[in-house]
Amino acid sequence: MDISAILMESIREMESGGLWGDMVWDSPEEAVRRRVNAVVDEVAALDSEQRYEGQLVEFLVDKLNILDDGFLNQVVKAISARGLITPPYVEPDAYYEIDDILENWEVPNISERKAIWRNFPVSVKARELGCADGKDRYAVVLHEENLEQWRKDRSETWDEYQNYETWALARLEHALDRYSHIYTVEPADDALFVIAVDAEEQMPPAKRALDVLRAAGVNWKRDGANHDIVPRGMTADAQSALLVALRACSDCTVEPRTGFLCRVVIGSAATTTPAAAAPVAAAPVAAAPVAVAAPVVAERPLDILSRFPVTWKRAGAVHDIKVHFGKCPRKEIPAMTARLLAALRGCAGCVVSAPVSDEFICRVVIA
Repeated sequence: MDISAILMESIREMESGGLWGDMVWDSPEEAVRRRVNAVVDEVAALDSEQRYEGQLVEFLVDKLNILDDGFLNQVVKAISARGLITPPYVEPDAYYEIDDILENWEVPNISERKAIWRNFPVSVKARELGCADGKDRYAVVLHEENLEQWRKDRSETWDEYQNYETWALARLEHALDRYSHIYTVEPADDALFVIAVDAEEQMPPAKRALDVLRAAGVNWKRDGANHDIVPRGMTADAQSALLVALRACSDCTVEPRTGFLCRVVIGSAATTTPAAAAPVAAAPVAAAPVAVAAPVVAERPLDILSRFPVTWKRAGAVHDIKVHFGKCPRKEIPAMTARLLAALRGCAGCVVSAPVSDEFICRVVIA
């Protein structure tokens, strides 16, 4: 017979209000009563922590080395009658208001998906790409190694250290809510959650300058890398569109050229020579069907915006510019943004200022 099992069962029966029946002596002898009282007095002298159910059984097992069911039952009955059994202690979960977790914490820029796992102890794994609703879906799961290492390296308070996982996930959910224009959070049974984003579309490869020229049906005079373009009966709109297409090519620069539509220098850095640069005089070209070539048309702000993967919100002349995430792979966003800002700031027809929020790239006021 196991005295621990007997005591545990006796305690549970007393706590549940079970009947003792013949196990309880109605008139115990005086010697037994003294022994029972002595044990109960020792129990009463214990700290409350020592009188939890499990600890109390251990104490009685050590104290009582006899296997007398009736005596054990009387001891347990007397202990319960005096309310000496401490209920099992359950440590409450630490609870913090979200304001405590977010205090003095800044939401990082997570417009790029890789910024999620660089700022939070999680992994983002592809789950279903190219869904019927035009979304890519990624499962977000804990990164156990980073969780433990960042708890040590990144916790700024003792509370954060003690509850790092709770704090990190609460902050992640808050950040995703701030970037709800990019990420939609969906429930998942086998992950923390799933995020749905606009399906990434690879930008088509940039066309080569010669491909653009051949498609436009123009002629040119070549001198090494220099190609002087003869428009041959093109309308002014067609010439303007060709210049925009050539400037978008990454394998050439476009320069003004007297007597021609322009000069295309293939293989040079993709930077356009300002119109004010000294043009090189050229003899008239007898073969050219036009007496005077159309002047180089300055690129307008909307022309610049139209050749980048962006959209905008307009209020009169004010245009707030943001990334079109469905047309620009996220890995290309930083480089694309830099090129766009450089092009806009070099345009005389607008004023570029800082964005009004992190949803936008910049604000453009068109003159």
